[in-house]
Amino acid sequence: MYTASDLRKGLKVQIDGDPYIIIDFEFSKPGKGQALYRTKMRSMISGNQFTQTYRSNDKFEKPDLEERTMQYLYSQDDEFHFMDTSSYEQIFLTREQLGDNINFLKDNMEVQVLFFGGD
Repeated sequence: MYTASDLRKGLKVQIDGDPYIIIDFEFSKPGKGQALYRTKMRSMISGNQFTQTYRSNDKFEKPDLEERTMQYLYSQDDEFHFMDTSSYEQIFLTREQLGDNINFLKDNMEVQVLFFGGD
């Protein structure tokens, strides 16, 4: 579990069940009262960005993330097939999950795939 004082640029946190990455961070301590932590965050699922201010006693969960190196194999209909380069396990992702990234895929290309919550 993270506290607001642990926040920094590049840190990945889980808020309301979704993973976010901190892309900008600012600390301020007014003359009286608690310290304020202003963050600019991006959702790791939707890509939406927002700005939020937290107090020093706020807590954040550590997200269940796993990054694997996978090789793009082929596409079939709206499914894009990938193989884990260490275990040879094959998975497929849909056109919706990949979004505009499908325009950059080439056969046998190695990519980093981020798994959240074991999915």
